[in-house]
Amino acid sequence: MTRASALNLLSVSLVLVKERIRRASFLWTIVVFACCTYYYFPASDTTGSLTTVIKNSLLDGHYRGTYNSVWMGLLVVLFFNCLLLFGGIFLIRNSIGKDVTLQLEMYYTTSPLNVHQYAESKRLANFLYLALVAMAVEVMALIMQLSRGESYAIEPLSYIAPFVLLILPFIYVLSSVTVCIELLPPLRRNLGNLLLFILSYAYLSIVFAGANKTEINPYFDVTGLQFIVKNVFSQFRQYFALPRPNDPSISFFETIGDYNNTFQMYTMTWEFKFVISRIVIVLVAFIFMHLLVALTSYERIFGTSRTRVKPAKANRSSARKLAKSLVPVNPAYTAPAPEPFKAQFISIIPYELRIAFRGSEKLMLLVLPLLAAQYFPSIYSLHAIGFRLASLMPLFILSGSGFHKQEAYIYATVAYKNKYYFSKIIMYILLLALFFSGTLFNLFVHAQYAGILSLIVGITFAVASASLTVVVPPNLFNVLYMLMWYMGIIQKIEVLNVYSNSGNGWITGFYGAAALLMMVFSYKKI
Repeated sequence: MTRASALNLLSVSLVLVKERIRRASFLWTIVVFACCTYYYFPASDTTGSLTTVIKNSLLDGHYRGTYNSVWMGLLVVLFFNCLLLFGGIFLIRNSIGKDVTLQLEMYYTTSPLNVHQYAESKRLANFLYLALVAMAVEVMALIMQLSRGESYAIEPLSYIAPFVLLILPFIYVLSSVTVCIELLPPLRRNLGNLLLFILSYAYLSIVFAGANKTEINPYFDVTGLQFIVKNVFSQFRQYFALPRPNDPSISFFETIGDYNNTFQMYTMTWEFKFVISRIVIVLVAFIFMHLLVALTSYERIFGTSRTRVKPAKANRSSARKLAKSLVPVNPAYTAPAPEPFKAQFISIIPYELRIAFRGSEKLMLLVLPLLAAQYFPSIYSLHAIGFRLASLMPLFILSGSGFHKQEAYIYATVAYKNKYYFSKIIMYILLLALFFSGTLFNLFVHAQYAGILSLIVGITFAVASASLTVVVPPNLFNVLYMLMWYMGIIQKIEVLNVYSNSGNGWITGFYGAAALLMMVFSYKKI
């Protein structure tokens, strides 16, 4: 690569990053991560917050580290990489898909960038964007250390080393995976989202299963989570002088009863093999993406071909029809004003259905079996495994909703926005109700009317959350729904379960009120 090509690549990447950080969604992303960081490091007199706790059979209660630079520097990486593992890709998705939608093939094919430089510019832009978000989280962790007041000694290396050796390689891999997924047209939408989520969940499950291992595979530990746990356990054993067979256990997100149960982390151990593995992981990600790019081209990325279309042969009849259509225009003639177009409910529904399921035919292969499985008599509880799997589908159904499309026909006409908006709301609620019809039927048969109410409120909350994409980016909806699904349904944290049927009516009432507020807010902004 010449110096001019490198400058072109860098300039394109910087333009893409600037375009992203100038949006309001970037500020919202920073605010969400900052709030999560605030609640992840609760004060000593706070109860009910989620944090990482250490447990051991020889000690009573749960323990956490004192809020010093070593503990904060490691735990903020554990927290941030866990969130990125599920939601990081959705923050940088659709970089290539947007170019395809805007039909920018001619722009890039005539530019100095070849297809390898085009893909590299996307990866570099994704990497820089996530790096900026990670820096904001690191600054928030530093502020939290000072505000909690347990240690005012700032050790810059305790923050910089985990950021460079744990966060940056991981977000580089995420950026590479995102570009690789978008280079394959079938994976650009819901099917790719589902594949990424399954891989993330499987990877995190393996990490949890091997959390107590004394030896880790640094090349598999892309996120650095196992490395962090190993350091924490080593300091925990040393602080309490625990004998070797009594290994501690860790819970990444759990409430702690007594926040005074603390231990001191003094240092972190960086092994040479682990540092080398970070370099190897980055090189593998770099090479793999360019090997995939070598198999594609601009034509395949944008779904076009160079086949020449032969012009239709003109004949006398077509020429005669064309001559008849060329009627002289009277300058004094004034065309009548078009009648106001009123968007009717029935006429909007078919159009919105086409938007929702355009390009999602393969997703139906998964939706239809889950729809049928819910009619089995065993699925009569909102805690059944069948319902847990089915409750993930609203993410993929609503991610293709038209709330964020800003269809031209709505803005080019005088269609009433109330009919337009409420037709979409009603359509998606009925669509999800149809999808969950098996569960609703079984709940009705078993007279679980509270479960029916909870499910309807959860459906309404999911649709109302999707409607917020008229203001916030759709990727933020994907991240929040996936996070709440994992924490609420898989980890069984009832307060985060939008389909909760635990008997706490205030949870159902809270999500019902939140759904109404979100719908009112998005209606005002549409």
